[in-house]
Amino acid sequence: MNKVTIETALRIRNALLETDEKNPNIDIIEKEITEELRKNFKNYEVDFILETLTMFGQAPNVIYDDNGNFAVSASGYQPVVAGSQKIEGMVSVFVEKKQWKKTIRLALKHYLNSLK
Repeated sequence: MNKVTIETALRIRNALLETDEKNPNIDIIEKEITEELRKNFKNYEVDFILETLTMFGQAPNVIYDDNGNFAVSASGYQPVVAGSQKIEGMVSVFVEKKQWKKTIRLALKHYLNSLK
């Protein structure tokens, strides 16, 4: 797999979601893409990985601690938004000590590996 085949698989998955949301291939495609991103992590840009994960309903947050460390976490609370609304107000994100890494890339790799 590569970026182009992942984008193609995402289009197929989206079409399946629109026509038959119970189709088992939807989950299969998600698992295959997630595994590809995990196994060949170094071949993909951080933004591509993050944006791809959001297409699976995940909400990864990149956090910086003002001390040179980054974390990626999907655990937390935020106001509910719909359509084109933007969040306004407080967002709380939970981070465990082991999630803090020296680079965004390392934090994202840790996050991906935690999805197993």
